[in-house]
Amino acid sequence: MTKRILTLSILMGAIFLLTMAPVVNAAFPGEPIVPAGCLKEGAPADQCGLKEMVDVAVNISKLILGLLGSVTLLFFIYGGFVWITAAGNTQRIEQGKKVLEGALVGLIIVLSSWLIIYFITAALTGTPPGGHVKLFGGEEPFRIPQ
Repeated sequence: MTKRILTLSILMGAIFLLTMAPVVNAAFPGEPIVPAGCLKEGAPADQCGLKEMVDVAVNISKLILGLLGSVTLLFFIYGGFVWITAAGNTQRIEQGKKVLEGALVGLIIVLSSWLIIYFITAALTGTPPGGHVKLFGGEEPFRIPQ
């Protein structure tokens, strides 16, 4: 039984690592996490200000949301696998249900926290409902994930 769990854990870890690259590329199509102007040596101090720090924070939050979506999917798969392979064992069925419930609660918490932050920034910037939150002179570092 322990060998089976270890094999399953290694398999799920490999799947997770293989899904990391597309998530990072989808989160940042054509732009790095840190703005290019801040990475150059000898760059003027005015190129890396508050706007760039907000850009970095927003890019990291996009990355975290993408990773959490992948982790949630893996937990749904694991919980379903445990439930399906329970073979009538009520303890395993309950374990699978707990994993599925935990994944759902975690997903709800993450999405509701993103929604709260989005509505607060939209209210502070005067963005109409459903629009992109524009910070710092019309730039769009904080957008609705599509």
